[in-house]
Amino acid sequence: MKPFKLELISPEEEDHLEILFLSLEDRLGSLGIYADHDSFLTVLTRSVGHFLDLKGEKRFIAYDFGLLKLRDNKVSLITRTFVVGSSTEEIEEELRRRVERIERAEGKIRKSLEELERAILKRLAEIERSL
Repeated sequence: MKPFKLELISPEEEDHLEILFLSLEDRLGSLGIYADHDSFLTVLTRSVGHFLDLKGEKRFIAYDFGLLKLRDNKVSLITRTFVVGSSTEEIEEELRRRVERIERAEGKIRKSLEELERAILKRLAEIERSL
């Protein structure tokens, strides 16, 4: 099999790989891509796909919706986030870590908003008393 390029792009990170085969899901179902595939553009659903690396080993990729562009033996997957791993368990563990980080960050934001709200209410009370 002839290799082709896979470019993974999200706001957080980019990864550039050479692969032999790619299987993903769009709104119409599963699609498989080998080198020299016809050019196309499609909208991806949230899913877990897989690819064969240059050694022919199966690797998995989870992605959160996105666009897939294929042209001149280069596949670009543009998504909100992606995780690549050698097993679905590895991907699941990474996704769990990311969710925990997000939940911690959201908790800090909630706490900051509560403190801001208290400060605003306190200031409003001070202004009312001075009137």
